[in-house]
Amino acid sequence: MQDSLLAIVDDFKVFAMSGIQTLPLSLAGTLLVLGFGTANYPMLFFLVGMLLVAPAFPFLINFIADDSWSANGCGIVPGNTKYIMSQWVVMAYFFLGYMMTNAIKLYQLPPTEPSDPEKTSLRQSQCIMGILVIVACMVLFGVIRLLSCGDGKMMAMTVVTAIYGAVAGWGWYSLLNTSATDRLADLFGIANRLLTPSAFVNEPVGCVAVA
Repeated sequence: MQDSLLAIVDDFKVFAMSGIQTLPLSLAGTLLVLGFGTANYPMLFFLVGMLLVAPAFPFLINFIADDSWSANGCGIVPGNTKYIMSQWVVMAYFFLGYMMTNAIKLYQLPPTEPSDPEKTSLRQSQCIMGILVIVACMVLFGVIRLLSCGDGKMMAMTVVTAIYGAVAGWGWYSLLNTSATDRLADLFGIANRLLTPSAFVNEPVGCVAVA
């Protein structure tokens, strides 16, 4: 009986680690289907940054750097398990950095006039919960990656890579945030539900006869 329980625990650990290994690509695939299926432009613009822009610099570093810096680890692409800057860390922390910036910007978004104070408070509460969950994920993923590193040199590179990914997520959100309403960058879907101030302007309406 004890051997069976130990076997189940070992199988669960393998299953969990396999899921964590493919987490960024699984997340990207889910967002891609949802983005195209619902015509959600913020998701599609986010994926351009996560899949193409953010990994470009680490890919270049891994390509030109000395092999003495590379180490074995879980690569995003099967078979590509030697790297200096982990694409897994870049993609994961790009997502977390992007979502953190998204939550902070929405929390700081001033309410439109006239607005319901209760709805404004609800929006800010949702943003605070999002920030807390994102911070917990950052810590959890960081601990998992650091424990999987073989030496201090790769631990330091993992920290640098995580910082790069988070900063890249912040920068990509700031680039997409071309207006004060965050409509092209918001993945929470809150900004697109907020009415612009012009929607509250009471202007005259003309009726046109239709033949």
